[in-house]
Amino acid sequence: MRRMAILALCAFPFSPGVAQESAPSGTRRFAVEAAGGVLGSAVGATVGLAAFRVDKCPVDDDVKCVLGRLSLTGATSVVGATLGVVLLGRAQDTEPSIGGAFIGSVAGAAAGAGVLSVTSGSRAGTSGHITRVVLYSLAQGVVAAVGSRFGARIAGR
Repeated sequence: MRRMAILALCAFPFSPGVAQESAPSGTRRFAVEAAGGVLGSAVGATVGLAAFRVDKCPVDDDVKCVLGRLSLTGATSVVGATLGVVLLGRAQDTEPSIGGAFIGSVAGAAAGAGVLSVTSGSRAGTSGHITRVVLYSLAQGVVAAVGSRFGARIAGR
């Protein structure tokens, strides 16, 4: 009898996702998009810092070279955070807002720069660079996710 019950259970296809096809909650949507924004920002900032080396600016240059290279790094982090929010959000069916994520990424870049300026005196060396990227990426990724959720709410999603 026991074998018959096991065979009967095996005859029905098992699909654990069917019972949980409802849309993710608002908190889960935000958390997924924030994770995507933080990861995308970290990748974008790291690529930007590696490609547009600030330490290669001439010593006699006052700030033009440094600001130019940092702004290009900021642009790559904006692209990275926006893509992170949108791609991870779409993969997890959170219905992200592309426009909201972009506006949030730009605002998040300003917030990240503000966080770095407030906490700038406590870091030095390689670990200081890593800490800066982590702090900047956290600020930018979270604000990008806020922008995406705000944009999605305006769009009625």
